[in-house]
Amino acid sequence: MQGVLPHSRCDDCFEFIDDLKMAMRLSVEQNPHEAFAVWEDAIGNAVAEFSLDPHFDEAFASLGDIEERYTAAHYQKTLAYRKKRVRHCASEFDDFYFSVAGEAWYQLMQVSLQRYILGNRPETFLERLYHAYATGGYPCGLKKTGKLVVFHPDLLLRN
Repeated sequence: MQGVLPHSRCDDCFEFIDDLKMAMRLSVEQNPHEAFAVWEDAIGNAVAEFSLDPHFDEAFASLGDIEERYTAAHYQKTLAYRKKRVRHCASEFDDFYFSVAGEAWYQLMQVSLQRYILGNRPETFLERLYHAYATGGYPCGLKKTGKLVVFHPDLLLRN
């Protein structure tokens, strides 16, 4: 599906999909179709570029307050979500959000760490990942051509 997200300088970096099951499968698949790379490996390889840098621990420590605030806010949202689940009124969007929130948080933390250690490098995989999130998408896979596969969760709100 093309054109789900607003036009951006990186639209040609993305392949948009509207299939939630495919998005979720791509995000965890360890043996994907030959057109795709293993998503977790792609993220791991991007993080490996800076994770052994001598400034990594300093960079990670700088995120401590932010992580504490995120954890507190997420805890409150999780309680509300669990109540919805008990009452059987959680939406498909709620289920999606709580299934990927931790993964998204981790990935965005890696973007912050990369920026702290390597500076602003817009050409990197993690910056493209950030751009997908910033436009409202959920990056969930990587084609071997280098295009990020992006699901737009707003589609779940239209059902």
